[in-house]
Amino acid sequence: IPVLVLSALLTYLGFRMSAVRMLITLDSKGFKIQKNTRFPFIPKASVYKRWEEIIAYQYLEDYKGKILKIKLNDKSQITIAQAFVLGRSGDFDKFYSSFSTCYKPYEITSDTFE
Repeated sequence: IPVLVLSALLTYLGFRMSAVRMLITLDSKGFKIQKNTRFPFIPKASVYKRWEEIIAYQYLEDYKGKILKIKLNDKSQITIAQAFVLGRSGDFDKFYSSFSTCYKPYEITSDTFE
């Protein structure tokens, strides 16, 4: 039993330490994602995307968490996720509500992302 408890604790700590905190800012022209890692040797990344660059997006939710996939016109993809194992927060829901309000064209089905 101590091995199980230790394994569960280390798994949880691994999830907590590897998670990336993001600050996402939305405006009338697009959105900016700033990634802040917990480790000083990993550089902080920042990316700005205009609404016109988005081809489609897909929102998924299951027992593990929530995922927002954003497909861009340069064939790249941005994935923003919230894992329930790290704790539930209303921040993701607020972001998705604002995102879907700002970007109105359409939400797509899963076959577009395959």
